[in-house]
Amino acid sequence: MKQRYLMTRSFVSAALVLAFQLGIVKAATLVVTNLADNGPGTLRSVLTNAHNGDVITFAVTGTITNTATYAGFTITNSVAILGPGAEVLAVSGNKVNRVLNISSGVVVSLSGLTIFNGYGGPSMDGGGIYNAGNLALTNCAFTACRSTLGGVSLNNGGPGFAAGNGGAIFNSGTLVAVNCLFLTNAANAGGAGSAGYGLGLPITPGGDGGNGGHGGAVYNSGTASFITCAFGWNTAGTGGSGGNGANASSSSPGAGRYGGNGGSGGHGGAVFSLGGATFKSCTFANNSAAAGGSGGSGGTGYYYFGGFGGSGGSGGSGALYCAGTGQIVACTFTANAPGRGGNGAAGGTGGTGYQGGYGGNGAAGGSGGALYSNGTNALLTLRNVLAAQNTAASAGSAGGGGASASGWPGPAAPSGTNGVAGSGPDLLGAFTSLGHNLIGLRTGNTGFTNNVLGDLVGTNTTINAKLGAFTNNGGFTRTCALLAGSPALDTGDDALTNAPLTLTSDERGYPRRSGAHVDIGAYELQWATTLFLVNSAASNGVFLLTLTNVPGAPFAVLANTDASKPVATWTSLGFMSEVAPGQYQWTDTTMTNRGQRFFRVRNP
Repeated sequence: MKQRYLMTRSFVSAALVLAFQLGIVKAATLVVTNLADNGPGTLRSVLTNAHNGDVITFAVTGTITNTATYAGFTITNSVAILGPGAEVLAVSGNKVNRVLNISSGVVVSLSGLTIFNGYGGPSMDGGGIYNAGNLALTNCAFTACRSTLGGVSLNNGGPGFAAGNGGAIFNSGTLVAVNCLFLTNAANAGGAGSAGYGLGLPITPGGDGGNGGHGGAVYNSGTASFITCAFGWNTAGTGGSGGNGANASSSSPGAGRYGGNGGSGGHGGAVFSLGGATFKSCTFANNSAAAGGSGGSGGTGYYYFGGFGGSGGSGGSGALYCAGTGQIVACTFTANAPGRGGNGAAGGTGGTGYQGGYGGNGAAGGSGGALYSNGTNALLTLRNVLAAQNTAASAGSAGGGGASASGWPGPAAPSGTNGVAGSGPDLLGAFTSLGHNLIGLRTGNTGFTNNVLGDLVGTNTTINAKLGAFTNNGGFTRTCALLAGSPALDTGDDALTNAPLTLTSDERGYPRRSGAHVDIGAYELQWATTLFLVNSAASNGVFLLTLTNVPGAPFAVLANTDASKPVATWTSLGFMSEVAPGQYQWTDTTMTNRGQRFFRVRNP
């Protein structure tokens, strides 16, 4: 409760700053008292009645849900919206509505809320928020928001439509997000191409699949800045499959029609940026760009050739895909993956005396699991960034050639060609190093040289960064802890803590320089004080270890039945829990099943 109170006070301060910036002397405070979608005291009513400079607070906790009857909440005036905390108040789009629409020209600050189950709707883009104004986010969470699914053509052989972009946020204005969490959001899939028409002349080919949406969490075409934010398990949209080509027949004789090509998978599993973007002390983990769609099968010929199979769509690239300028400082990228290339489809069988259709080609797999720098317009600078243990994607397989009918002297038609696997498991493209980066493998990128400017770069062998799972290691967001022996420990840029960056804390809010030097990435290991005392107690078959030390430090518990054994042979039982700032404990509930057991506590 103490932490939540402090968070609320910080939100009030931010609101007052906003009010003064707008030149407002007497801003009204409007209070939401009703969780319903519409009516007196509801968020919709309060927003409708708000004026420039008003502050909106909440006397309720729980979930405010947009029903199918009403559109998403629209903000047309400059206001500050102060939620009581993302853990106690959520605003839902009910999987059918966008949650917030922010109009051009307005200045909005939003804090202490969860935005979830948003859907882009008819406007396609931005399932959680569509921002055309100036938006500041603080301590907000975005979960399970989706852009709009690409539609399927109603015409025979028509193409599928592209999906919307930006699962959680579509930004065409100015966006600043501080201490925000983006989990399990998705840009949606492209629509499938329709099958060709074959019940009369002319018969038609299958339609191409629509492209998947870009930016699983955020699509930025304006200016965006992210500070101490976390992006996890977000996904771009898969490409739609191509429609099957129509079969020829006795009533519609001729060649079988070709299958449609699969749509391309969306780029930017977490963020797709066309405009300028800055990321400081952020973590990207377990995000996925999208697979390309499969091609449609070729149609069967009648007294003529079989139709060609459609080719697969290319896989999407990058957890962070930048086609504009970008500055990335003290961030961690790990366990991210691009999308697999789509498979080519089989060619159609030939008619009597004719060859079958050629098989469709498999598509290229996505590249740059962590970061993709697109072309000459992208200028990405990296400083104190950790990008390791990400992957490249496999290629799509070729479709087989269609069988030849009787009377054709040769073999079946040729298969298509397999696609090319993606490259750059960590980074793909050209980058500018400002020093002290850890790049797991240099393949696919330029701008980094091992042991130059303090960079640690895997050349022939991948560097093991020794990272923990993406989880809550303290603070509002999630991080990946640096484990014992990580090469990122104490090899970072000490100048981060000085002006102009002044990054004096890590993503969690703990001191940035804890050891001899700054660590690389978003997480700074908090080293224990030189001496720490571990207390123990046993009661009713439960053994409890406790200690007091600096907040945010990882204390691993090791065990062995023989205290004389080397430390390397001891079993790790996990980390102690920080039950209060600087107060740690670990419980063993299995002590009654053991003759004897010895424990060690290690930092890290």
